[in-house]
Parts: sequence; structure tokens; C-alpha cells
Amino acid sequence: MTGRRIVVTGAFGTLGAAVAKAAAAGGERLALLDFAPAPPDGLVADCGPGAVVLPGVDLTDPAAASRAMDAAAAGLGGIDALLNIAGGFAWETLDGGDPATWDRLYRMNVATASNACRAALPHLRASPAGRIVNVGANAALRSGAGMGA
Repeated sequence: MTGRRIVVTGAFGTLGAAVAKAAAAGGERLALLDFAPAPPDGLVADCGPGAVVLPGVDLTDPAAASRAMDAAAAGLGGIDALLNIAGGFAWETLDGGDPATWDRLYRMNVATASNACRAALPHLRASPAGRIVNVGANAALRSGAGMGA
């Protein structure tokens, strides 16, 4: 199946951009969403003229996530899939670290995915192909010292 309408969060990062380019090469239609103010050079061209570009979206804010998903759905004519790739990492030991790091990484990695999913659900339910894919770091499966947050 090609022509699916896919929202990629974290689309301006290394992994998000690679996934977006691969999806576009496979014939999918994309909404590229990121907190960063602008996409990297070449990403929009690689994703085709119909790509919806949504920079500066703070997915830690439920209202901003809702506005972004509505804009993506309007630009694509609906949403068939949400690929949550947005997130971040900081290496810091528990005993030497700052509790603010845990809060920041929770917001970047958990709240963003939760808010994006919640905001996309009405659009995904309207699609017979509605799917959500949440991408996490390998550290979630096998962490070591300094990878807890």
C-alpha cells in the first residue's frame, strides 16, 4: 500500500529524517513535525512537494500537539499513521545527576508520545488503516550506568 498519510514526529532529527525519506521513497505522503525551528537541508525536497512541514511544535504541550495533528490532517486529508520518533537522551548517573534531567527526559520521551497519540486518535480512528508506531531508544531495553533517565 502506498499513499498512506503519515505523521512523523521528530522528523528533523537524524532518525526521523531517515524514516521520513524512506517512507517518501516508498510513496507515502508525509507530515514532518518537530520542535526544531526548521528542517535540515534537503529533507523537504526528499519528501516531495506535498509534504506538510510543521516546525516549532512543542509536543509536551497537549494543546500544541492537538493543533499540530489537526494541521497535519488538514494538509494530508487525514492521518493513517503516526510515527513517534521525537525524543532525546542525556547520559547522567543518578547519584551525580540533576533531578531536572529526569523531568526533562520524561517530557521529551514520554509526554511527547502520549500527547501526540492522544491528539492523533480522532484522525486515526477515521482511517481504516489507523496505526501508531512508538520508537524508543535501545536503552529502554538494555540500559547501563548513566542511562536511567
